[in-house]
Amino acid sequence: MVKKIEKIRSWQLILFSALFLVTIFIGIGLVRWSMDSSARKDGSMQEFTTECVRFQMMGFEYMGDGYKYVVTNHDPQMLSETPQAFTSLKFYMESSMHPGEVVLYYSTEKAPGYSEHRRLWANAVDGEPNWYIIETPVKNVTALRLDPTMYIGNELTFGDFVFNQEKSFGDFFEITTGRVYELIVYTLLISSCLRWLQEFVTKKFE
Repeated sequence: MVKKIEKIRSWQLILFSALFLVTIFIGIGLVRWSMDSSARKDGSMQEFTTECVRFQMMGFEYMGDGYKYVVTNHDPQMLSETPQAFTSLKFYMESSMHPGEVVLYYSTEKAPGYSEHRRLWANAVDGEPNWYIIETPVKNVTALRLDPTMYIGNELTFGDFVFNQEKSFGDFFEITTGRVYELIVYTLLISSCLRWLQEFVTKKFE
């Protein structure tokens, strides 16, 4: 048995690590697709589009031009206290300066209030200027708080806010640059750990 372990090559450890991570990736995608499909079928989660007037705006001053606001303090917040099943928020926002971190906090029945442990970061949508998206597995939330910028004086112009945008089956397995990078890094990390374990076992029982 020890001799068989000793004969395992580095490339085999790397291949095993990569296949292990790909299997996990596919499994997570299947679980998220199942949760999403179930919530849409039973009617607990629906896609809908709204505007910033849906939110209670705190730390903003309306500039009187469509949905244009200027940030008046260092902690601007957009609050929505409508209970709902939630999986994503895609929204349009022009900014007079780089907004910094764009973060969504959520509250649940079991964990009321907002916390750093219940927050999601927005990402810019590739190929769609000024669009941002926030995604998560389906959650039953009681309230949402969007912090769209970090900077006072920033002028923001909002467009549509699309909640729970429907995704195709393939979207749950989308391969992005970030995921490829993660696959490479974690493959090397896991294979290194397995290599260390291999050497430890062969030395201990030789």
